Amino acid sequence: MKTIGLLGGTAWPSTLEYYRYLNQLAQREFGPRHSARLLLKSIDYAPFIDCYGTDWPGVLRLFEPELAELFAMRPDCVVVCCNTLHRAIDELADRWPTDVPIIHIVDETARVAIDRGYDRVLLLGTQFTMENGYYAGRLEAAGLTVDIPAAEERARIQHIQSAISAGHMPNDAEAYFQHLLSRHANCDAAVLACTELPAATNAETSPLPLLDPLTLQCDAAFAFAVDR
Repeated sequence: MKTIGLLGGTAWPSTLEYYRYLNQLAQREFGPRHSARLLLKSIDYAPFIDCYGTDWPGVLRLFEPELAELFAMRPDCVVVCCNTLHRAIDELADRWPTDVPIIHIVDETARVAIDRGYDRVLLLGTQFTMENGYYAGRLEAAGLTVDIPAAEERARIQHIQSAISAGHMPNDAEAYFQHLLSRHANCDAAVLACTELPAATNAETSPLPLLDPLTLQCDAAFAFAVDR
């Protein structure tokens, strides 16, 4: 297996899910006692959050040296464990080594959505992700129609995401998402475009099919790592 480099800590509860899921994939592939070949660089996410919505150039200044340090460890591919920071990946695309692929979370999500026959998706994520247009625009460029929750819904989703990223799950989170998804039944699926949101939803009881970019990104990275 090739080595997957993870840029995590963005936020730390979801980084745990990346580590867990990639190791589960390794055990399914190679058998019990095996684990994935991973490099994890965990960053302090608070300065990034402080810049969202007010100082995007500040995000780029913070992000570039962190990802450069991970590339310096020479992984075979890179996974950035954060939906929002993929905008920074794209805007700094000429700064990264061309021989080490970055597994792009938005592109993998779009590819799987189209493969499954979805045309219209509901975009859920942080308030910044839902409102700044980058994620929706990239999905639309791939051929999907994207719906965005209303302002009051976006604010509530942000409240839930902030709690989960701090390690606390609101008691009403799952019920809220069930109600939210039922109000968007015109969509074919919902994109959980924040790595914390899968923890607050239940795919088995969801009114809409769920696309979890975290697991789709990991699936693609693992497939690359085992030459599939």
